[in-house]
Amino acid sequence: LARRLPPLGLPTRVLWRGGRVVANDLTKGMLVAGNAVPGQRSGRVLRVVELQHVKPGKGVAYVQAKMRCVQDSTVVPHKFRSSEQVETVELDPPQNHTVLYIDDQTAYLMHADTFEQMEVPLSAFGDRAAWLQDGMPVRVRSHNGAPLELTLPARGAYEVVETLTGGREGKSDNVKPAKLANGVKVRVPHFVSVGDFIVVDTEEGSYVGKHTGGDT
Repeated sequence: LARRLPPLGLPTRVLWRGGRVVANDLTKGMLVAGNAVPGQRSGRVLRVVELQHVKPGKGVAYVQAKMRCVQDSTVVPHKFRSSEQVETVELDPPQNHTVLYIDDQTAYLMHADTFEQMEVPLSAFGDRAAWLQDGMPVRVRSHNGAPLELTLPARGAYEVVETLTGGREGKSDNVKPAKLANGVKVRVPHFVSVGDFIVVDTEEGSYVGKHTGGDT
């Protein structure tokens, strides 16, 4: 039976495995505990996406940080004093899973080694949920049993189900719109036809090339 995970929302009590760093030592990609930022509830995990170190002519130096909540993708800006101690979060090591199948709201994953199954809301994958496919490998990093970081392969192969037919004679544009089997629309070269499988960059949602079999 699949293990149904609690909502990716906010546990009432969370024991973080992590530590503290001086704000001046924050780097992109680090995870900050929500309770380190005023107005954020305990249990939220914020990933640093942008940093700006500011030394004003007068006053105290500070670090302007832009963070994104891992649970719900909310953008959280905050100004830390450069010498301020900031509580950080460390996730469990990544675990390899395989997508068993997907329904309207949930992805059903199986651990590659233990074969334990779990149910993960599609919302946890953010915009990349559209690129999930049966049999796709997914790396999961968790904290207290809840998956907080889910990583898809950088590329995947998808079937073209709708696109314009014919060559590009008389057309100034080198690409045309195409609809894939997952419902996503991308721009593809004119030689791509319905029924073709193409390789897509799952981060950018962009065409990479025609799929010719084998690994993408």
